[in-house]
Amino acid sequence: MKVSVLRTRPLAVAALGAVVAVALPATALFAGPHGPKGPRGPSRSIQGVVVYYNHSPKGPCDSVMLQAGDKLVQVNLSPEEGPEIKEAFAAGDHVTVTAVPEDSKGDHSVVRAQTIRGTDGRQFTLGPKGPPRPGPLDTIHGKIKWLNFARHGEVNGAVLENGDFVHLGPHANAEFQLAVGQMLTVEGPARPLSGGHRMIEHAVRVNGQELQHGPPRHGPPPPRPLDR
Repeated sequence: MKVSVLRTRPLAVAALGAVVAVALPATALFAGPHGPKGPRGPSRSIQGVVVYYNHSPKGPCDSVMLQAGDKLVQVNLSPEEGPEIKEAFAAGDHVTVTAVPEDSKGDHSVVRAQTIRGTDGRQFTLGPKGPPRPGPLDTIHGKIKWLNFARHGEVNGAVLENGDFVHLGPHANAEFQLAVGQMLTVEGPARPLSGGHRMIEHAVRVNGQELQHGPPRHGPPPPRPLDR
């Protein structure tokens, strides 16, 4: 009888395992931080009110809690995005979020933000940015309120009286002789700043003049010739 039990027990265990495997959903068999292939399901729009922000172990905000109707929703951000979003939207602000669902181990829904838009029309695009898309140039125009200085003290741009910022690089002062009170018109791809302001990081034209030093160079500089 003992031999019989030893022979049949593995079969019984195997059969039970088969039943369990059939009963579990496929996602449970591939449990992970983001399910089988990261965020799951199509993106959806969520309207809610900012309640508070969560912090990453290193300190910066990495998610915002929204009250969406009678549901609490956790909207995940990257630690790089969190501080900017916290500065833009305070507790009590109404926002519309486009997001994809992520696995949740708590009692509320968890999503990862793709865009966040406020009632004033400001919108932030989140997640991997990828290469910049070609498109029409934006224009920032106004009077210089402050000169902007690089880490070693050289002028590299300006903050305008309307709160917009233009970065013109290390050649800015030599090419344009920037001064407080000067009117400035800068063309280039713009992106939003907190408070509804904008910035141009890589200008193409300044006061109608094409920049001579070209677009920013990526990668290591070319080797310098040996001294003779």
